[in-house]
Amino acid sequence: MGYRKDIVRSGKIVEIIRFESDSGVPDVRRRLEAARVSAEQKSKNLSSIGFGVREEILDYDSPINDLLERVDVANSSPEVTGIIVQMPVRHPLGRAISEISPDKDIDALTGERSPYRSCATADGIVRVADPFLDDSSVTAVVGGRGFVGQGVVGLLRDRGIEPIVLDIGDDLGVVRQADVVISATGSPGTLGREHLHSGHRLVIDSGFVPQEDGAISGDVRKDAAFLPEVITPVPGGVGPVEMAVLMERAVQKEVDPSIPSWKVSMDVVRDRYQEHSPRDPGQQDLMHHTFVVPGQGYPNLPEYSRHPPEAASADLGASVGHPASEVTDRTVASESPYASGGEPGKSGATVATPGSAEGRESRERAARSHRLAERLRQFAQERREQPEQREASRADASEERLRSRNDTERLQARGPDGPTLA
Repeated sequence: MGYRKDIVRSGKIVEIIRFESDSGVPDVRRRLEAARVSAEQKSKNLSSIGFGVREEILDYDSPINDLLERVDVANSSPEVTGIIVQMPVRHPLGRAISEISPDKDIDALTGERSPYRSCATADGIVRVADPFLDDSSVTAVVGGRGFVGQGVVGLLRDRGIEPIVLDIGDDLGVVRQADVVISATGSPGTLGREHLHSGHRLVIDSGFVPQEDGAISGDVRKDAAFLPEVITPVPGGVGPVEMAVLMERAVQKEVDPSIPSWKVSMDVVRDRYQEHSPRDPGQQDLMHHTFVVPGQGYPNLPEYSRHPPEAASADLGASVGHPASEVTDRTVASESPYASGGEPGKSGATVATPGSAEGRESRERAARSHRLAERLRQFAQERREQPEQREASRADASEERLRSRNDTERLQARGPDGPTLA
């Protein structure tokens, strides 16, 4: 069933807010470049199914009121169906994100206020992991205290699975005793040969960090990428399923709430990722330059998440040696079979920009300024109340560290050689 015409007719748009910076700090530059690529993928995929997309770019060092004003405008716009803020965001600005209207929060940025249990990335990760999880398996989540990792941990616990929660600085050697490893640190090369082995049933690498030379690095080092039985490629492993989740949420929200959430089978994941996972160190580069096309790599995905015929028929190995920008461009849809109608390669949707009389605009600006001033006063009051909250956060962190130590002791009791290395 095609929903494109209905979506275009609705005139709904998704607003994506991201940040740019001239900072000379390499880590900041890399993370902002990853955010730019992710925003581009979201824009192309959402446009392909008929949604308009409005991208707002703010300076990374912008004051909180700049972001608050953008969020306030998007909240007030009836044509805006979803608001996405691309990470990273400076810590002081993080509190402005909580002002996103929950009914427009399609990426679970507002925490418990969101209608979704996790961000789209975490949701996609757990759907890929699902067929590999059972009562007897042990799952480790590296980066489990970060934004994506917390979402993964929460969804696993919803399924009755108590994962081993680890982060950079912990003894990551304990992942050798896990059956399934999910890494969401966003820190290149976190896991290597000393952590991974052929007994791992599945390793999901959600890292995506552009390097100065144009290469894309994941959480798993290249010299270890061939070790696990099944491992997701970077790029092209987690990114496409994140996009599929976002499109699913947008379609369910605006057009058809009854459509079921897509799932994948173990055979589909195993066949796709084993096909493109190098089995010896000499093939490492292939792993990090191939990608998976939703609908091809995951036949179970609904039509609205599939890529165009020209992308689906592309040789998955043909991207070896191409610049990262070319590879990532090919991993996003310019047209979807789900989005029936219109010319190939064109969305057929126009970005809706509010048009109004000058007097109305003046009144709206004044109202926004009033709301912004009130919100800043509230933030100032909350800052005075922060000592108690910080103490509570420290207590929560202490409890989490204790849980992690207990998890480590539980895993170490299984022996040093892993569960499947007999």
